[in-house]
Amino acid sequence: MNANRWRALGCWALLALGAGCVAPPSSEKSFRVALRDGQFVERASGRPVALRGFNYIRLFHGHGTFDPAHYDGAAASAVFRRLHGDGFNVVRVFISTQVDAPGAVALQGQAGLSRDYLRNAADFLMRARRERVVVILSMEQFPRVSPYTERLEPLPASIHGLNAAYLAPGYLRAKEKYLGAFIAGLQQVEPRCLEAVCAYDLSNELCFFGAPPFTLAGGTVTAPNGHTYRLPEQRQALADDAAVFYINRMCAAIRAAQPDALVCAGVFTYRAVGKTGPGDFRLDKAGWKNRYPFRPLAILRSQADFLDLHFYPSNAAEFERDLQSIEFPAVQRAARELGKPVVAGEFGAFKGTFPTAAGAAQWMAELGGRYAALGCAGWLYWTLDTHEQSSELWHARDADDLIYRRLRTVLLQN
Repeated sequence: MNANRWRALGCWALLALGAGCVAPPSSEKSFRVALRDGQFVERASGRPVALRGFNYIRLFHGHGTFDPAHYDGAAASAVFRRLHGDGFNVVRVFISTQVDAPGAVALQGQAGLSRDYLRNAADFLMRARRERVVVILSMEQFPRVSPYTERLEPLPASIHGLNAAYLAPGYLRAKEKYLGAFIAGLQQVEPRCLEAVCAYDLSNELCFFGAPPFTLAGGTVTAPNGHTYRLPEQRQALADDAAVFYINRMCAAIRAAQPDALVCAGVFTYRAVGKTGPGDFRLDKAGWKNRYPFRPLAILRSQADFLDLHFYPSNAAEFERDLQSIEFPAVQRAARELGKPVVAGEFGAFKGTFPTAAGAAQWMAELGGRYAALGCAGWLYWTLDTHEQSSELWHARDADDLIYRRLRTVLLQN
């Protein structure tokens, strides 16, 4: 779920929690996930596993789960213990790069990454490792501090705003440097914590934005891959090639720092932002809809290990339109041929659509079953217990854990 949208909605609240220290190691062998023959397996035994779990998010000052002033390691341990006991095995958590707010991985006016933040992230991973739960780290963009900002060139007129993250060479270099520094920072705090990392999510909901070059009526743009594209005729080719090039560069940076790491790339559907599918570059009066997700088929031909799809349909008809908009039959075929799992990394229920927890739980359980029927290798509900969004979405522990309990039933049945 895009963080900027929740800032606009004003649904974040402060949370007063205690700080933690790095959790003591466990003598039990950790649960680690690998990818073999197109499926997730437990690394040690080779036993196939499905990823089933929740997004674990605290929302204050942005994604503030590891904010040194509020992080609660003991609460995380209790969550992991319960999840493991109930058969769940994965959480997804965001690494905040919002340097103009407290509690981010780097702080405005200070060079490099926050040691306190890294200690909290390592502690979280060690606690997950202890309880045999793995963690997907959603990495966001690079923090706007030195040394990551030192080689950013002025943007050309053909590239505006957030599109620079994927189309400006200096921005790619900055993200590569940040990814390497983050992994190295965790290794320095506690090398074993990396055993709990299921995968690095390159950035939450990879997408281009309704700005140049995708809104240009003519001209050309040269992408970081060195190719020049005519506009508007080659907009989708530009988007697909730039997506693959960006993902491959980031995968290489991560694997240089942690050779056995898995990497995923996640997107929302075209329908979610009012688009029919690839090639639809219309602008919408609702500004947040002026986004174009990376094409799932392009992601699959990149070096990412698996594809993460996000769904928020209100009913079965909307879900079918979601699938159509992302070319899902072709995605299924390509994923099988390439040996790359597909995961539903976010799905959830808006209260404006589902006024009761019972109605939300029924549809969320049905979606969980649909993902299994479609061959998805796992799913993660949005969210476990993010009460900071309580006016907007049902979290799994609302109404006496109703959605949590229904999803556990789905897990046991599939």
